[in-house]
Amino acid sequence: MNTKKTSVFQNALIWFGAGVSIAEILTGTYFAPLGMARGLAAILVGHIIGCVMLFLAGYIGAKSGRTAMETVKMSFGQKGSMLFSALNVLQLVGWTAIMIYDGALAADGVMNTGRWIWCLVIGALIILWIVIGITNLGKINTVAMAALFILTLSIASGNGSMTVYYCGNILKDMNMMTSLSMALTLPVIIGNCFVPAIVKKMGHQKTLILSSILMLAGFLIVAINPYSGTLAIVGTVVRGFGNGAIFACGFALSAQVVDYGEWKFNVRSEGLVNSCVSFGQKVGLGLGAAIASWIIAAGGYVGTAKVQTASANSAIIFAYVWFGVILAALLLVVSLFLNIDKYEGQIKKDLEQRHKA
Repeated sequence: MNTKKTSVFQNALIWFGAGVSIAEILTGTYFAPLGMARGLAAILVGHIIGCVMLFLAGYIGAKSGRTAMETVKMSFGQKGSMLFSALNVLQLVGWTAIMIYDGALAADGVMNTGRWIWCLVIGALIILWIVIGITNLGKINTVAMAALFILTLSIASGNGSMTVYYCGNILKDMNMMTSLSMALTLPVIIGNCFVPAIVKKMGHQKTLILSSILMLAGFLIVAINPYSGTLAIVGTVVRGFGNGAIFACGFALSAQVVDYGEWKFNVRSEGLVNSCVSFGQKVGLGLGAAIASWIIAAGGYVGTAKVQTASANSAIIFAYVWFGVILAALLLVVSLFLNIDKYEGQIKKDLEQRHKA
């Protein structure tokens, strides 16, 4: 049987991508006290020394088809490899600690509740992820389904409730309410006509990812100039095509999640999945409008005032545009977890055989 393997170049791209992340960038800032010249020199020299050694060691494994620890045994034997295994565990623990600390710094910058609290929270989430494991994807998919509806309806509810404030205070034209409503509704209707064909060609997950990107792009178009009615309409049209596809795929995916649960755990849980969908709808509708209202209230919005303050207008823009950007980005992340499509053919085949038996 032929086994598909990655090339040296492909592995290089994988690890290059892993190095371009917030954790690595923040860790690089710890060299700032050395100054620009010495800091860059330390980073470059360290990378050259470390990467050359790691590349040569990895190259041996790639050529021999063995893991790094197996190639160590070739030179140092069974007992000698235990030292390198311990060192590997030590550096992984250290790197995990750095990433937890960086995550705590970022979270504390937003919530300002204490770094140690966020260290505990992030550490607990990592332990939870290990306990769940990738073998329990059925539970993850069920939770992801609820999150999908919560985020989608939060976007719709939050953005919809802010439209009147956005048109009246930012665009200064209440007639734009009708234009924006049509710009959102018509693409949803038109887009839904093509969703079945798109899903058939791309699958549910890729369609959800594409829809999330469209929603994100739609909000970002408005963010270019929130005071432009033209950009508001264009962005809403783009977002509308993504919005309709997400709802269509979301309801269809609930049946797939049920089948996946039966296939993986031999338990058919229509009630649980439908409850999660219903829960997501209710929470999303209420939470989206509530958070958007809290944002403009925090900005100092006064409903009886004839003219709003600059901070109130900024809060309206954030609630209408950037709140949507954040939720659309989270929606994209959730879509990446709904990886049922690759099992669909096998699931149908196995379930048919079980039902016949």
